[in-house]
Amino acid sequence: MKSDGTNSFWLAVQYLSTLLISFITIKLNMMHFGNELFGMWIALTSLWTMGTALDLGFGLAVIKHISGSRRNNNIEETNAIVTNAFIVFIIIGLIVLLGGIYLSFILYYLNEDFVSIKNRDIAIWLVPIMGINFLFQYLSIFFRSVFEGLNYFSISSKLGIIYNLMILLAVMFVTIFDLSLIELTLMYSFSSCITLITFIIILRKRFQEIKIKHHLLSMSEIKRMFSFSIHIQISSIFSALFDPIIKYILGSYSSLSIITFYEIARKFAISLSGLFYASFRTFIPKSSVLVSKTEYEQYILKEGVKLSNYGILYSGIVFGILSIIIISIIQLWFGYEEIILLYLILAIPEALNTMGYSIYIFLLGIGKAFLLAIIQLINLSFVVIMLLISYHYYDSYSGLFGLTLSVILSFILMIVYCKRILGLQVVDYLKRIYLFRINALIILMLVSYLSVKYSDFNLYVVISIISLFSMILNFRLIRNYGIEIFLLFKDKIGNKNL
Repeated sequence: MKSDGTNSFWLAVQYLSTLLISFITIKLNMMHFGNELFGMWIALTSLWTMGTALDLGFGLAVIKHISGSRRNNNIEETNAIVTNAFIVFIIIGLIVLLGGIYLSFILYYLNEDFVSIKNRDIAIWLVPIMGINFLFQYLSIFFRSVFEGLNYFSISSKLGIIYNLMILLAVMFVTIFDLSLIELTLMYSFSSCITLITFIIILRKRFQEIKIKHHLLSMSEIKRMFSFSIHIQISSIFSALFDPIIKYILGSYSSLSIITFYEIARKFAISLSGLFYASFRTFIPKSSVLVSKTEYEQYILKEGVKLSNYGILYSGIVFGILSIIIISIIQLWFGYEEIILLYLILAIPEALNTMGYSIYIFLLGIGKAFLLAIIQLINLSFVVIMLLISYHYYDSYSGLFGLTLSVILSFILMIVYCKRILGLQVVDYLKRIYLFRINALIILMLVSYLSVKYSDFNLYVVISIISLFSMILNFRLIRNYGIEIFLLFKDKIGNKNL
């Protein structure tokens, strides 16, 4: 079993590599294929990205139950979990594959807003190849969940880094030799296949005691995992629907170029917040083994507060202090102001999400996924309605601000629920997590968007003000945590020398 420090390090490295490589590949693809054609490819891909969430929650169920069985040193139970979950993944994967191909043709291939007549010869091949790529990635989710249940996040992270490098090489190869989208998608599928095979080899070599045994197939075991996972899956489906639905609306009311710009802005915003989630993904197994109200309270007031503090500080640094660097990279690398405006809209909800992450994984871990599913449904409906209204009346994507309002609503509902089941003192909790810091950051980010969008203020002057105020706001916390990390590092070095 790997330490939390090692796991968090490799999770962070994976996300940093994903962030860097994504922006290199997007830039190369835009240059090679153009905004419109690449926008079509992104729109088609978004449907399959949603498909990876359709695991009926068995991914998290595998993590939770393997974590519990290993805690009890019950290898037979671990093998039963692995066996039954693997079969479920295969069956669901094949069903989603067929459904995804059908929906791709109905929603995109036959819709000239997304696939023009001249591009149909390309799209007819892209759909099934993307389906095969999806199946490889979907089965990889199962093996990744097994490793994470064993608390070996570092293994899945290293394989994620290797996959990213293969994608980078593939895109460079396609660009240099002037190949088509079909060849690009084939190389994506090949990279996913290699990753899946590597997962299988490592599991067989390093964990020989873990085996898939046909005699352990059991409907009762599947039902046990399904009872935990079904509400998680409903929540995951609603969450996964955000991206393809938003892209579908953008493509229907604007153009495929807007989808490309939105994808770039989304990649920046989500990758930056995703680095935080990846680094603290190790909290998921911890929250999944909580059983009593006392343990709930201890987690919320200790681990929960600490993680929320980290989240708010992280947002202050990444979306505040470093904003001048992020905006400069977007402007210099891509050169479209539209991407910056979209980024400023999408960065606000991502900055807020880090604050509520501890509550979210707590509720997820204790099996309150039905509540999260209801919240996600409300949020999805809210965002879609706001986006449609903004296009109908103003011909604008400003309805994306509905994402920010939906995140605020989600946090309120989760906090209210924690108050009801635990008697959580909401005001005291909000003081402990330094809520005023995130409020100040959100106001600064909103003002920066309005200044860039509706005035002649220089972009870099506006963003520099955000960076400066964020530095002032978070200086004390940065100093304190910096000293704490330095002393911890110093102690570890000293212990090694001893």
